[in-house]
Amino acid sequence: MAFSSSASAFLTQAKHHVFLSFRGEDTRNTFLSHLYEALKGKGIGAYADFKELPRGEEISSALLEAIEKSMISVIVFSQKYATSSWCLDELSKIMECRDSRGQLVVPIFYHVNPSDIRKLKGSFEEAFVDHERNRIDKVKGWRLALTKAAGLSGWSIAGDKPEPSVIEDIVKDIVNKLDRLSKGDCEGLIGIFPRMEQIKSLLCFGGEDVRIIGIWGMPGIGKTTLAQAIYDEVRGQFESCYFLADVREKLETPAANAITLRDQLLSQLLNQHGLHIGTPRMPFFIKDRLRRKKVLLVLDDVNDWDQLEKLEICHDHFGSGSRIIITSRNKQVLTNGSVDETYKAKGLGYNDSIKLFSLRAFNQNGLVDDYKDLSNKFLEYAKGVPLALKVLGSTVCEKNKAYWESALNKLKQHSDPKIHDVLKISFDGLEDVEKKIFLDIAIFFKGCGIHSVTKILDGCYNGTAGWAITNLVDKCLLDDTRENNLGMHDLLQEMGRIIISSESRWPEECSRLWNSDDVCKMLKNGKGTKSVEGILLDLSQINHEVQLHPRAFARMPNLRIIKFYNPTLSRESGMLVPSDQGLESLPDELRYFHWENCMLKSIPSNFSPKNLVELRLSGRNFEQLWNGDQNLENLRVLDLSHCKNLIRIPSLSASKNIEQLKISGCKSLVELPSMVHLKSLRFRLLGYGLKNLKKFPELPQHIEELTLTCTAIEEIPESIGFLHQLVRLNMSGGRIHNLPSTTIQLHALRKISLQSCRNITNFPIVPENIEHLVLGYTPIKEVPSSISRLKNLASFVMYGCTRLKSLPTSICKLKSLVFLDLRGCSNLECFPEILETKRLKYLGLSKTAITELSSTIFRFVPLEGLDLSGSDIVEIPKSIKQLSNLQYLYLSNCGNLESLPELPPCLHFLVAGNCRSLKRVPQWEHAHFMEAGTFLLSHQIGNSEFLFNNCFNLDGDAVNNIVANVQLIAQCTAQVFAMKSSEVAAYNFPRYSNGFLSCFPGSKIPKTFKNRSKNSSITVKLGPACSSKRFLGFLLCIVVNFKGPHKFKVCGGRCQYLLTTERLDRLDRDPLELTHHWNWNAPFCISFDSNHVILFGSGFGREINESINNHFDEASIEFYVTACDFDSNVEHIIVQKCGVNVLYEDAVRSNDKEVASSTNYRANDEEGLDDPTTTIRPRHRRCFSSDEVEEPEPKRLK
Repeated sequence: MAFSSSASAFLTQAKHHVFLSFRGEDTRNTFLSHLYEALKGKGIGAYADFKELPRGEEISSALLEAIEKSMISVIVFSQKYATSSWCLDELSKIMECRDSRGQLVVPIFYHVNPSDIRKLKGSFEEAFVDHERNRIDKVKGWRLALTKAAGLSGWSIAGDKPEPSVIEDIVKDIVNKLDRLSKGDCEGLIGIFPRMEQIKSLLCFGGEDVRIIGIWGMPGIGKTTLAQAIYDEVRGQFESCYFLADVREKLETPAANAITLRDQLLSQLLNQHGLHIGTPRMPFFIKDRLRRKKVLLVLDDVNDWDQLEKLEICHDHFGSGSRIIITSRNKQVLTNGSVDETYKAKGLGYNDSIKLFSLRAFNQNGLVDDYKDLSNKFLEYAKGVPLALKVLGSTVCEKNKAYWESALNKLKQHSDPKIHDVLKISFDGLEDVEKKIFLDIAIFFKGCGIHSVTKILDGCYNGTAGWAITNLVDKCLLDDTRENNLGMHDLLQEMGRIIISSESRWPEECSRLWNSDDVCKMLKNGKGTKSVEGILLDLSQINHEVQLHPRAFARMPNLRIIKFYNPTLSRESGMLVPSDQGLESLPDELRYFHWENCMLKSIPSNFSPKNLVELRLSGRNFEQLWNGDQNLENLRVLDLSHCKNLIRIPSLSASKNIEQLKISGCKSLVELPSMVHLKSLRFRLLGYGLKNLKKFPELPQHIEELTLTCTAIEEIPESIGFLHQLVRLNMSGGRIHNLPSTTIQLHALRKISLQSCRNITNFPIVPENIEHLVLGYTPIKEVPSSISRLKNLASFVMYGCTRLKSLPTSICKLKSLVFLDLRGCSNLECFPEILETKRLKYLGLSKTAITELSSTIFRFVPLEGLDLSGSDIVEIPKSIKQLSNLQYLYLSNCGNLESLPELPPCLHFLVAGNCRSLKRVPQWEHAHFMEAGTFLLSHQIGNSEFLFNNCFNLDGDAVNNIVANVQLIAQCTAQVFAMKSSEVAAYNFPRYSNGFLSCFPGSKIPKTFKNRSKNSSITVKLGPACSSKRFLGFLLCIVVNFKGPHKFKVCGGRCQYLLTTERLDRLDRDPLELTHHWNWNAPFCISFDSNHVILFGSGFGREINESINNHFDEASIEFYVTACDFDSNVEHIIVQKCGVNVLYEDAVRSNDKEVASSTNYRANDEEGLDDPTTTIRPRHRRCFSSDEVEEPEPKRLK
């Protein structure tokens, strides 16, 4: 897998968009010609051979090539299609390309029945009688191709709709398919499509469970590329996404403390810039937020499962539908952890290796004839490793044969060639400055920001770093990542280390040092030399104190880079301790000085920092930088974070190029120097936890981000009004009493955070254009009516404001408000009538004193989430059904709530657990769930959840209605899937939706489940494989029994399927093993105080469903549940009973059959008899059929 310079191989080789296979005698001058013109009209290149082939003539090689070079093949089956051996040869070739190349195939059944084709009836039977006399050698292959093609999803044209309208629909479908192909070309990644499909099948997109998948293989094999390609393709389906690269480097030792890295990850997933938790375990609120998000997370290059534990990566921390991909060089890392599936990444095959090498060496897809023998020798050497293929190809690009042969001879000099030997050939072709910059990055700056590294190395190499880095990226020696960081493969980095080590047998005479033993020995003995240009020391690799020689750096006048750091973020590491004489000097050539846990009290007084570009120091002993003014004209970054004893920062008047100042954790810092003249300080001033900082600093007018949290500042000066470019202001946790009046002059300010400012008792003064206002956990008692002037306010957070009793009616003027969070405002007794807020999507009122809601709240048509959990609400107004976009309704722990009204049709999360007074739940209408089913599929939402755990006062009708509702939504989701398969395909919805999850107290399987068992396993018969019955999925029910005195929390479970057959014509088919995982979405864990009934659905996607329909007639299912507390006695949680119904497409479509069985259910009813197949029907309702809908859509067959 690798990047090519153009489109992917599949799309590059395609000459035609569509190949049309048809019987000219039937359709040439009618349907086919119209379809051909319609495709041309959309700019689609369609190949159609309109010549009439004489009977008996063989199909031409040109026609076979046209099939191979087409992206989609359209087969128009007509009455006389099978009479043509030419058509049947075309069909065989098309199906061969589908199987071998993944070509898309679209069958059109033009006035023929697909069943007649599969079973060779009617005209197809007659045609094959003739073929068996004349072409017996090909008949078997033709018959197989016909059967496969007729079983594909396609279009049926039977005269029930005008042909132009049908053709228009077909062309739209083809355009959508071509569009998805072009979007999925992954920017020319070679050999990646089959691998991506295999991983995507393991990820099971569309399911509502949380799945963790591992990719493992040797370095350079393409694990990261594969994970990135999948990430890029599907990231749009998730609420939050993050690709965390180089986990191994960031968390290298088993004892690493990953708090900061974990916080960085959470900051990205929760879309909260600068999130800082600082504790080993996530707070409950953060976990709860994360569990409400459907995230896509890639953790790249993990080498120990302990690293994932430190990052708190596990199933129960992510929202329903989340997907986590982990790459590692060690399979054991994945198998020892709780990944759901693993995938081994393998090297490229010979053909793909040729393509990749040729693109790099010749800028074309194939080998040059004169270079074939030489090329094959390079291919043999690379052995399918994409990184080696890219680098070798780039090395010999545009070189003559003599150079090629020389390069090969150089490879042969190595007795045991390895990949890094191959890569050195590319290094040898670099210019001197490129070599130096490559080595600097390999040792010191891998993974660092391009902008920062460029500035540092520009200072070392006279402004040539940008040019050199661009060349190194082009020659595949560096990767320019999406986050603008410099990436480098491990093997390339190792190659750089070997090159440096070969400079001298004595480490202190090499240009760069990184081995901890060598560095410590040199610094302890003061044995450095003028050859040393850079030192890197990983402090986590030493577990003791190393005493520095007073002249540790005196003999290294050319030292440009010092980097003493702890990549594991662990406090438990060794340290460099100066001797009693201190440190005499530092080299004036220093460009980059990074020393974590620095034990110096100050920088040596004779050091001239004029060449410094970045200065990063942290340490509990550090008290001051230097005395007096210094020439700091090249300084770009000053990071003094966690210098706990730093009292002051000297004048920065000469640091006119400084861009960032970071002072977080400087607890002793009392004041900051004037920064008014720092014109480059545009980006940020970050300071968290400055508890002794009492004076607000003087700042440059163009600063954009200001963070000063937990300070002793009590007053912000009026001069803040001059910071006209300030966008984000965070003064959380401080002592300020309010914002100054001049704050209203900050027209660029978009976000203010004053969370946990305990002295703010009055609503702060904020500019009118503010968009995000966070005032949580403040003692504010009242929100003024003047809030109506904040016309752009989109997010308003006042959670935990326990003194707040009411909101002003003027809040109705906030027309831009999207997110309103009042959770935990325990004295808030009423909510105003909001009439003009047209964009509100989330309203949080949990744990408030509100007992009733005004009906006007339900005029918020855009509202998607409403949280009333833990409130004193007594009744939900009936007008709630007007909220046509409401998807989430949280009512858990509403102890006074007695009944539920009819709810909106698109609601797919209802959490009503522990509502101990709840008695009545309505039965919803069929149309309600038809609309909901359409919504679920079109929005690619796999699950609805209706949770009533521990609702022990539910009356008999309520329980009956819950069962009926659950079965109804399963039926309607399946029905919508069947009726609208073309729309579903357009959304690329890969699986049949689970449809629902539900639970309520009880001990019996409902009677509507005819397949039942009194233990945790069951075997059910599947319907016969015929055209009229299409398998869609299972409707499942279990009774979970809890033995013991303890309460239990269940986070989900799984179903293990074994599909088999007893039919003689299918005995060669191996059993199919499948696993379906299910998990609660919100909340993640469900507490059960007694036995409960759990209902859910299970489906497997089109291809697997089709395989089940065609090849299997029996399913054995084993049920399991998973406890949230993994240390608890899981043996006390038992699946006591189970029930299964089988869903079929024809059953949910038909209108001439009704299920006579009632949905009536009582918790203690006895179970009924088994029935091998069951169709679910709503009580007193029936499903729509095509003749009940005016002007039906053309049938899409599956």
